[in-house]
Amino acid sequence: MHWNEKLQHWLLVTWRYLRGSRNAISLALALGAVAVILCQVLGYHEKYLPWLPQAGADIPRGYEKPTKLAHFYYYVSPYLRLIVMLGSIVWAIALVRVWPTIERMAKPTALFGSSLALWLIAEDAHDKWSLERLSVMGEPASWSFYIVKLILLAFIIVSPSAMLWWYGKLSTLDRYVLRNFVQPLVFCIAAFASLMIIMDLLGNLKDFQEANTPISVILGFYVEFIPYIYVTVLAASLLLSVLFALTKMSRANEIVAMLTAGRSLGEVLKPILIVSAYASLISVAVNYHWGPRGEGQREAVMRAMTAKSKGAAAMIGVMHRNDETRRTWFIGKVPYELRGGRMSNVEVRQMDGKGRLQKGWYARTAKYWPVPKMWTLYNGIEVSYRNGVASGSASGGNDIILYATDDGLGGDRVNILDWAETPWSIISGSLQPDVMSVAELDSYLQANGERAVEKLAPFRTQLWQRFALPLQGLVMVLVAAPLGVAFSRRGSLGGIAGAVLMFFGLIFINELFVGLGKSSRLPAGLTVWFPHLIFGSIGALLLYAKSQNKELPKISWKALAARWGALR
Repeated sequence: MHWNEKLQHWLLVTWRYLRGSRNAISLALALGAVAVILCQVLGYHEKYLPWLPQAGADIPRGYEKPTKLAHFYYYVSPYLRLIVMLGSIVWAIALVRVWPTIERMAKPTALFGSSLALWLIAEDAHDKWSLERLSVMGEPASWSFYIVKLILLAFIIVSPSAMLWWYGKLSTLDRYVLRNFVQPLVFCIAAFASLMIIMDLLGNLKDFQEANTPISVILGFYVEFIPYIYVTVLAASLLLSVLFALTKMSRANEIVAMLTAGRSLGEVLKPILIVSAYASLISVAVNYHWGPRGEGQREAVMRAMTAKSKGAAAMIGVMHRNDETRRTWFIGKVPYELRGGRMSNVEVRQMDGKGRLQKGWYARTAKYWPVPKMWTLYNGIEVSYRNGVASGSASGGNDIILYATDDGLGGDRVNILDWAETPWSIISGSLQPDVMSVAELDSYLQANGERAVEKLAPFRTQLWQRFALPLQGLVMVLVAAPLGVAFSRRGSLGGIAGAVLMFFGLIFINELFVGLGKSSRLPAGLTVWFPHLIFGSIGALLLYAKSQNKELPKISWKALAARWGALR
C-alpha cells in the first residue's frame, strides 16, 4: 500500500472514530487535563516567572519586586494559554461530531469561547496594568473606556455561540432566508478583504523586498490589518448581499409565496435584519480599538520602511516647544510601541530667559520612565553654553558618550529627573485622530481640553465616528431591503439601481458632514449622526410602505422640470 493510500486510510479511520465513538470528547478532555498536570509537574511555568533576587545577592538599581497578584498572573498565564490551545483541539473534535447540525455547535462553542475570552481578558488586563505603571506615553488614565473595551472583547468572542443557539430556534423557512443572505455576505466580505490586501501588497511589495521582510512578518502585518478591513467593507457587503438574496427570491416568487402563506414582510426580513444588526455590532466593537489600531500599525510599519528605519515608527521628525520650561525638543523617530522601544535621534535644547541657548542634550536614543518620572538618554552628549558658545567637548571612544557634568555624572547614559515633559505631551500635537482608538481619543481630549475648539474638533468628530461608521451597513440594509423586494421581475432592476444610488449618496453626505465637523463648522455629534438619521428614516418609511403593499414613491423628472420652470 502506497504511503498516500495509508494516509487516506488512517484519516478515514480517525474520522469514523471521531464521528461514531461516544468517548471521543471525554478522552480528549482527559488527555488535555493530563497534559496540563504534567506540564505543571515539570515546571512549565518557571521560565515565565519574574526574576527574584536570592538571599545576599546584589539588587540591580531600579529593581521593583513584583506584587503577589503579578506573581500569580505570571504563574497562571502559561496554563491559560495551554488550556486554550488544547481546548481548540477538543472544540474541533466536538464540531466534527455534531456536523452538520449547527444548533448543536452552540454549547461547545460557548465553552471554548469562554476559556478564550478569559485568557485574552487576563492578557489584556495585565497589559493595561503594565501600561499604567510603565507607560512611556504618560497619558491620563481612562478606566471606564477600558472596561468597555473588555466587555466588547468578550462580546466578540462569546456572541457566536449565542447566534448558533438562535439559529437552532429558527423555523425551516427562516433558515432558508438566512442561508440565502449569509452565503453571499461571507463571499462579499472575503472578496473585498482579499482585494484590499492584494492591492496593498502590490503597492508595498517593493518596500517589503528592499527591507528583506520575512513572509511570517508580512502575514502578521496583514492579520492585524483585518479588523480595519472588516469595518471598511461591511457596509458594501451587507448592501450587495441583501440585494442579491431578495432579488433572487423575488424572481422565483418565493417572497410572494411566503406572504401568501400568511407571513408579513417584517417576519420574512427578520432573520436578515437580526444578522445585519449583529454584524454591525461586531463592527462597532472592532472599531472601538482593534480597527484603528490595525490601521495605525500598518501605517507605522510602512513609515519606518520608507525611512529605512528598523521597527514600526509612529512618527518621524517631531518638534515640540514648551514655553513654560523654555525647552525645545526634536525627535527623529517615535516608535509605535513606546513601552518596549526607544525614541531615536533626540535633541533637547534649554534656553534662558533672554532666548539664548543655555544647554543642549544630543542622544542617539532616549526612554521615559513614569516611575519615578525620569528620562534616560543613551549614547549622547550634553553640552553647556555660555553666551552661545559651547563650554565643553565630547571625550574619546568609538561611540559618543556623555562627558562628565557639573554633578560628576558620566558614562554611556544619563538620568534626568527634573524634566516635566512626557512623551505624551511631546507628541500629542502631532497625533492623527484617524488611527486613534476610542480610549486614546478620550485621553487626548482630557489632556488637551484647554486647546482651541478648532484644534480639538477633528478628535471629537472622530470619537463619534468610531461608533457611527460601523452602523452604515445597518442603515443601508433598511434602505435596500424594501427596494430589493419586488413582486414582479420588471421591478427588481429599478430597486437595485435605487439602493446603489442611496449607498453612494450616504457615503457622499457622510463625508461632507464629517468634514464640516472636523472643521468645527457644525457640532461633532450632529455631523456624524445626521446622515444616518436621514437615510435610516428613509429606509424605515420605505419598509413601512412595502409592508403595507403600497407603491414606493417614484421620482417624476417631468414634474421636477415643470416645477423648476415655474420657479424660474
